[in-house]
Amino acid sequence: MRENVTKAKMLRGEAVIGPFIPMPSPMAMELTALAGMDFGIIDCEHGYIDYEGVYPMALAAEARGMTAIARCPVRDPQLILRYLDLGVQGLHVPQINTKQEAEDFVQACRYQPRGWRGSASPRASDYGNSGMSMYDAMQYINREVLTIAHIENPRAVDNLEEICEVEGLDVLFVGRGDMSHALGVPNQFEHPSVQEQMRRVVEKSKGSGKILGTVVRDATQAREAIDMGFLYIACGFAGFIVGGMKQFLVETRN
Repeated sequence: MRENVTKAKMLRGEAVIGPFIPMPSPMAMELTALAGMDFGIIDCEHGYIDYEGVYPMALAAEARGMTAIARCPVRDPQLILRYLDLGVQGLHVPQINTKQEAEDFVQACRYQPRGWRGSASPRASDYGNSGMSMYDAMQYINREVLTIAHIENPRAVDNLEEICEVEGLDVLFVGRGDMSHALGVPNQFEHPSVQEQMRRVVEKSKGSGKILGTVVRDATQAREAIDMGFLYIACGFAGFIVGGMKQFLVETRN
């Protein structure tokens, strides 16, 4: 079993950065680590990665000392259990809009006494060979798992004070894509209405101890988010590849 280095950095007040990886590619995960990213998100919601694809990608991240995180397509306890049992150290779930939804999510991710995660000897606990008792191993996992709730609807922001009361909810992740759609300004991350919701999240979460996260398109947006107090910064993967190729072509042909 491993310390969640990404979580530890944020608890020290450090910003962390990593991409959503949409394809079932351990090589992509490994290259992400070699680039120096803090984490890689195995995107099982908007990517085309099935359950069997998560395991080799988690292995690739661990081999290079990077945190493996998964993005769950739905808030389903059994699906959450399966991803976490494979050893990913964090989980994104979409559309957390109420305190009860946040509570259900946290309980699905943690063992007793905090949650109802099913008991077994999965890869996450070294198949029962960690050298710890089963109870101690479960409490260790409870401490290290990173729960990331997507705040991507104005209703969630309205309910944010109550959502922040949920013990064990680690990251409030402002999904600016879905938030912009909910506000009627699709994919306009810098639109004043989207920026206002981000400011509301910052203000309403103050003093709660929750970590703030969001998605960015470029380094300028990343720096702006960090300046606002966001520590968990997610970005795209394909954009880096296409952008790098385009830049190479421009510099070569001009």
